[in-house]
Amino acid sequence: MSFKYIFTRVASETGDTNPQANPAQKARLVDIINQAATEVYETKDLPIVLKELYLRANSNKELALPPFVGKLRAIRSTCRNDAWELHDIRPRYQAEDWRNEWKNWRIKGYSPFQTEITNSAPGTITYPVADSDLTITFVGETTNSNRWVERIILDETSKTWINSFIDFTAIKKSKVTDYNVTITDADGNEMATIYADQLESRYIIVDVSLYPDLHCCSDGSYIMEVLYKPKLPRMERDDDSFPVDGYDDVIVLKSKQLLTEDLPGQEQRAALMHVKASEQISKKTEDMTGTIQKRINFKRNGLLGLFDRYSKYSRTKF
Repeated sequence: MSFKYIFTRVASETGDTNPQANPAQKARLVDIINQAATEVYETKDLPIVLKELYLRANSNKELALPPFVGKLRAIRSTCRNDAWELHDIRPRYQAEDWRNEWKNWRIKGYSPFQTEITNSAPGTITYPVADSDLTITFVGETTNSNRWVERIILDETSKTWINSFIDFTAIKKSKVTDYNVTITDADGNEMATIYADQLESRYIIVDVSLYPDLHCCSDGSYIMEVLYKPKLPRMERDDDSFPVDGYDDVIVLKSKQLLTEDLPGQEQRAALMHVKASEQISKKTEDMTGTIQKRINFKRNGLLGLFDRYSKYSRTKF
């Protein structure tokens, strides 16, 4: 189904028969529906939501993952078909030799741009059509301010911002658009892309571990396979849809819960809606994945000591 179905169902709960005539009311409902969709999307990895990609990495380098990657789930080498580990930035700072120095990625955080800033001169914002209702907002650091905000109205297909930023903390656009927004530096290098269904530029930055003996390509780089959860697109238009089929009614129920939570004395009713929504997510997930083969972890039997000796091999795939 579509966002129009979800919006109509949720709007009927507010008693507003024509929310389209009230822009403020419509914007509120759109925000609530997207909040509900986010909570459903983040409850667990819904069926068939994870995706794979191949990318080229260099040893001992930082890497910005593509802008459609929302959360990392697993990585592996295509050269040796071995799984690598994912870490945050802390293990490197332990009080002994770092045993995870090899075969891992450290997730360092997020950045609004994908390449290092080598030229702080004002760059260019490009959009296929002129749109005076579209505003791009830069938040970053300049030579005389640690937080400077600049807003650019895209009433032309290409515009240059004014200030010289030495770092960016956020790059956002004011609305969902028909096309992607491309941002390049003064030398013409692409710094960021804001997708049409997103409101800000956001890249996952990873530190690729030192692995000098792993070379798949002639330039010394190697190919990695990445399992990831895509970013959730924002829904605003009638033909927008949730990325996983069958969860529209769950989003409707979750939206009703969020609306009910704001009503005095309705806390218990909202709690019941939360429980029902969680049950529906679990049932739908089980219904869609019940016959799919899974990997099972066997635990040690405390009575008989089964798998104790062979604990190294106790993970069995069916």
